[in-house]
Amino acid sequence: MNHSLRDLVAFLCMAVLTVALGTALPAQAQTASPSEPAAWDRVRVLDLNSMPWTSPPRRPPGWKFKNIHTIETTAGGAELVFIPPGWSTNSPRHYDKENGWYYFVEGESAVIYYKNPQDQVGTVYHNRPGTLFYGVEGAIHYFDVRTVVPEGCILLSWHDKRPTIQPVPFDSKETTLNGQPWPYPRIINTPEEPWEKSPDGYLSKRLYDNGGPSLEMRYYSPGWRSSGAKEYADYDRWIYVMNGSLNLKVYEGPKDANGKAMRAWKGQVVEAPANAIFGGADTIEATEIGAWVLVWREQSGTIREISSPTGQP
Repeated sequence: MNHSLRDLVAFLCMAVLTVALGTALPAQAQTASPSEPAAWDRVRVLDLNSMPWTSPPRRPPGWKFKNIHTIETTAGGAELVFIPPGWSTNSPRHYDKENGWYYFVEGESAVIYYKNPQDQVGTVYHNRPGTLFYGVEGAIHYFDVRTVVPEGCILLSWHDKRPTIQPVPFDSKETTLNGQPWPYPRIINTPEEPWEKSPDGYLSKRLYDNGGPSLEMRYYSPGWRSSGAKEYADYDRWIYVMNGSLNLKVYEGPKDANGKAMRAWKGQVVEAPANAIFGGADTIEATEIGAWVLVWREQSGTIREISSPTGQP
């Protein structure tokens, strides 16, 4: 079976998911050379489809996880999370001591958030495929009979610190959180967000950008490819393929004219560490069915160009 027909068959077999997310990149590139040549060839594809589920201690009972990466300095990072059918909990009303972002890939779930400790009813937030939920550090929430997960769900989860909770009893008299108003979460229905065309020709939806962490949805049309000078960034970034597939090239160094071919399919993550050549020079190419992706990073930085075939800026 040729590649075109194989991609078409794969596409027709996929569950419908036509949204995509990615990370905003600096518009202006600079020229330079990385200080550690060994870092050039480190792009890899993580196959979440074949990665086993784990049940780490001190996590919600029944939940399962696939670790994508961990931030060494804060113990935050990214995970694929499975919440089982019928899940409920007896955990107390609480707030999280970290910021969390949750993109719902499959299934549905719900959570109750409260404006302050004196709010006894709360507001139920329903999450469905395509929902991005931003759980702000300090926002009070709870689970009860209104939030039972009937069919289970799968979501991508990001945290800036190790997940921990602080109970907030229903009889709490606290009126502020460390002298500030109680924060409230934000929910983004990504299918309703408008697409914007980037200067490089792909479509994007910027979902958040906190000056460091950022998350963006992208659609690469069939046959789209990166062009121009080879590029590398001084920060780590990840691409989760939500639908379609990507052809990739990984270069061992600036003098490598051919590169090594790779492929990323739906359910896989492309990890591009700092100083890896990834951008320009046809390093990314959408297949005949295109690709919908989520791109994220956890720190700000600069994209740099390698403008000559000899590797000199």
